[in-house]
Amino acid sequence: AVFGGFVLVGVVLWWNVWVTGHPTTTFTCQCGDPSQELWFLTWTPWAIIHGHSPFLSNAIFAGQGGANEMVNTSWMLPSVVLSPITWLFGPIASFNVAATLSPAISAWCLFVAARRVTTLVPAQILAGLLYGFSPFVLQNDPFGHLNFTLLFFPPLLFILLHDLLVTHRRSPTRIGVWLAVLVVAEFFTSTELLAMSVLVAVLTL
Repeated sequence: AVFGGFVLVGVVLWWNVWVTGHPTTTFTCQCGDPSQELWFLTWTPWAIIHGHSPFLSNAIFAGQGGANEMVNTSWMLPSVVLSPITWLFGPIASFNVAATLSPAISAWCLFVAARRVTTLVPAQILAGLLYGFSPFVLQNDPFGHLNFTLLFFPPLLFILLHDLLVTHRRSPTRIGVWLAVLVVAEFFTSTELLAMSVLVAVLTL
């Protein structure tokens, strides 16, 4: 129910896409970056299916050496997850789904993390809203900056470290495995956010 409420907030934010527009042809923003993000959405699954390296491409900036996807905001993992929508309805539809769901997913992850430190449900929901729909997220969301709007990593990192250091609800080995999976997932989503989160976590510990 909470996640559904967060998704509803996302739909209201992009009313011009889902209600008054059409999600396969209407952008959240008629600005510069979304066209690049559409390419990122399309390239990784296309490269994997056709046996090309998803990390390097001459299909963009051809004649100028191509592009290294690992040093660009290519968010490879989300593009693979969204690939069925891309193939069935096109990259614009995937872009709009990502722009709508990313704040909701971020908010829900923080809501789950907040449950570790408070039993007050309204406070948990408010924490999720303030995190998932913060000015930082809302500033980046129209441009399709999924690397700065899909913020699942910090709350889930907090949950695992809280289990490891405070509650001891899971074995250290199990937590270590989940930490490794989480870091790899974030590495292929946003290396910038991964670096910032690790820095904050180290300083906090």
